[in-house]
Amino acid sequence: MRGAPPTIVELRAADGDSVSLAVKGFSADGALLATVSDATLLRAAERGYLHCTPDLLDAVAATPASARPTKRSTALVLLGGPGLAPPSNLGTAAAADWLRADDVRTDADHWFLGTWERDGQVHRAVWDYLHPSAGQAAADSLSAALQFVLDRQPGMPIDVIEANRLLMSLTVDAGRDPLGELAGVLEALGVRSDLLHEDGPLGFSMGGETVDWDCLAEIVDRTWLVVYAMLPIVIDGSRLADAPRLAGQINARLQIGCLLVEEESGTTMYRAAIDLSAPSGHTSSIRRLLDQVHRDVVACLQLLDDEPAVEAVR
Repeated sequence: MRGAPPTIVELRAADGDSVSLAVKGFSADGALLATVSDATLLRAAERGYLHCTPDLLDAVAATPASARPTKRSTALVLLGGPGLAPPSNLGTAAAADWLRADDVRTDADHWFLGTWERDGQVHRAVWDYLHPSAGQAAADSLSAALQFVLDRQPGMPIDVIEANRLLMSLTVDAGRDPLGELAGVLEALGVRSDLLHEDGPLGFSMGGETVDWDCLAEIVDRTWLVVYAMLPIVIDGSRLADAPRLAGQINARLQIGCLLVEEESGTTMYRAAIDLSAPSGHTSSIRRLLDQVHRDVVACLQLLDDEPAVEAVR
């Protein structure tokens, strides 16, 4: 790989932006070696591209602009599903060709910044403790990496919430269908549901003693089942300024969800969610979520009914 000019490859970010890499090749252990501009690294840290953690932004920003190198060497670890296992010992051109051969390989969300070089010093991010792999093996590697950091390197900065979210998403059974399971629970309760699009959301209705309301359910980040209940109540336009106070008072009494008020129209909505990353017990968890949604929505309707600023939608 020495002496070969780098080849520019763009990794696509979820927000439509991109991360420009000057690819140098793949190492013997399957890490992608590249250089990035200082501006690109700062943008990646600010926006969380390549799963950069906040400490990277602080470290780069702390370097005086005059002392910042034009390029920073990095090593990236690929972690994802089938077909994403990276090659090893590839030179510049072959590495770039491999990346460009499949759009999924240039999805920035699959790449983790493992190391980065600053002032001649190589810094390891938590992702450098991963081993390039795929599927459940990748989840095991991530779990081992996190445990190593937490046990032996307590001073290393890490966005634990982000890391745990990634671990959960990797351990979810790819064949599981949470919306299908929700539809099954609803059917057992005698409630009809409709899948509005192939990947959701799932629409259904619930009801109290005197009023019904529509609901939508969707899967967020592969592990979270989120249910939205559209309340048949509108906050009067002249009282919208008081809506945050009203919502806050009601939310203080709720269990797991929250009341939301649309700022311009005054329409009201209740939202609740559960994490389905556990390997079993989905049916009972979904049933408990639906029971809680019903109880909280009824409570919201009763509390809102006493407010002069609200109107029922018929």
